[in-house]
Amino acid sequence: MIANTIRVQYRAPSRDTLMYSKPYTRRMDNLQMPTGYQPPKFQHWDQMEREFLNRFYSTRRTVSMMELTNTKQRKDEPVVDYIN
Repeated sequence: MIANTIRVQYRAPSRDTLMYSKPYTRRMDNLQMPTGYQPPKFQHWDQMEREFLNRFYSTRRTVSMMELTNTKQRKDEPVVDYIN
């Protein structure tokens, strides 16, 4: 309905709306992949997320000397809780 209204307003023939045109040039179709190109090794979003986190997110935290010297285990605190 909207397409027909626009078509009537601009006096465009109806066959124009049925034609597909690529949003890029023919030159892009002819581009070759670089020699030695390896496609991504992930096939699903979870694999890509895991790869991203492994590459860009570090779970290691830098601790200052001051923070280390001020850390003390509380009385009756288990060692496991103290370490974590």
